[in-house]
Amino acid sequence: MFLPRDIVSGDFYWFYQEGSKTVTICADCTGHGVPGGLMSMLGVSFLNEVVKNQKILRPEKILEEMRKMVKTALNQTGKIGEQKDGMDMSVCVFDDDIKKMDFAGANNGVFLIRGNELIEFKPTRNPVGIKRKEVPFSQKSIVLNKDDQIFFYTDGYVDQFGGEQGKSFKKSRLKKLLIDYQSLPMDRQKFFLESQILEWMKGFEQIDDITLIGLKI
Repeated sequence: MFLPRDIVSGDFYWFYQEGSKTVTICADCTGHGVPGGLMSMLGVSFLNEVVKNQKILRPEKILEEMRKMVKTALNQTGKIGEQKDGMDMSVCVFDDDIKKMDFAGANNGVFLIRGNELIEFKPTRNPVGIKRKEVPFSQKSIVLNKDDQIFFYTDGYVDQFGGEQGKSFKKSRLKKLLIDYQSLPMDRQKFFLESQILEWMKGFEQIDDITLIGLKI
């Protein structure tokens, strides 16, 4: 599901395959519309360099290199008042040979649905960009089972205002929907998840770009 707030989006997704490994990325850049779109273009360009050209296939290393490149490109040094644009990003590398997923996130996590259980992979609380208290990105790994489902998302879905009281949709509500719909084919899940958020925001402006990606093993 990809629902830009404007014609140009600050959200983007990116895939790359190298041998048995598939790199899957979901990103949310600072802003939306044209400013967010320009950051998205920068992000795609940097990913092409880091992953395709440099062949870096470890999620936490991808994020570390991306952070360096964003800080250099935007002249971010940590000075007061300087530009703090950046990206929140979830990175998964799937190894088809050993059925394993490696994950690292910059303010963006992923959900794994296994039967009726939801496992949340939480991110490092740092962006791809400048942060006063910078910490290294960490990687988590899990062996995948047949029929596992992995969901990437940006905060536009869970932060959207709507409903009868004009409140945000909330992550807890999205988690419940993912469990409720897990037995359906992926195309039907997309239909219902998109219908839910569109119904929720009726009468309200869309506040951000919305991206939700689901993969089934």
